[in-house]
Amino acid sequence: MDAQHDDRLILPDIHMAVETVVLPKTLTVLPLLLGTIFILFSILSINTIRKSISGNPRLLSPQNDKSENKWTSGEESNSLGAAGDHPPGLSVVFTPEVKRWREYIGNWSNEHDLPQNLIAIVMQIESCGNPHARSPAGAIGLFQVMPYHFSSNEDPFEVPVNAARGLDYLSEGLKLGGGRIDLALAGYNGGHSQIMKSPQQWPDETARYVRWGLGIWEDIQAAESKSGTLELWLESGGRFLCENTSSG
Repeated sequence: MDAQHDDRLILPDIHMAVETVVLPKTLTVLPLLLGTIFILFSILSINTIRKSISGNPRLLSPQNDKSENKWTSGEESNSLGAAGDHPPGLSVVFTPEVKRWREYIGNWSNEHDLPQNLIAIVMQIESCGNPHARSPAGAIGLFQVMPYHFSSNEDPFEVPVNAARGLDYLSEGLKLGGGRIDLALAGYNGGHSQIMKSPQQWPDETARYVRWGLGIWEDIQAAESKSGTLELWLESGGRFLCENTSSG
């Protein structure tokens, strides 16, 4: 009998030694129904995900959200770009200990092809304008240059020598970083090898250094008369460094 016209599906036993097995028709239809339901649910889920992605640009590509990581954003304020993109003179935001070097900073800017404000940022964070500064790590002078950058017959505390070695290194880092201020700062603090690394791989000290330096740079780019970042740096320990400069 055709199974299509009966309520049961008869499966004959191959060995003829066991009674005929009878399966209700519903047991054969149930897997098909479950499979159909699963397919429909999958299609609905995929469509829901696609709508969520299309409604949220951050999910389309991690590169679309440039605020996710400010150090790799490549924003205009973080890059020198074409000549004249940065203020030509020294900003008023710096502490008096740094601003007293204004004339020297202008000359060094021309000699090393560096923005005056970048030079001042490095001087501010490194020594707060103290030419006699020495760090626990052994960095020396106004720009806190490590001893191995000097030749044996040079005085690392002599300002022109210290500035020449430090700013040569900063200038080279800026070029290696394609004009990126954050990468130049990272290279100055942690060595030029940091320029080729992801910011997530930077040492904590380098990441903090870039955060302070780039924050001051962006405050200056925004034509602020006072840098909130610099004020935070002073409150976080920078004031002690500057007091030592003033007392010296």
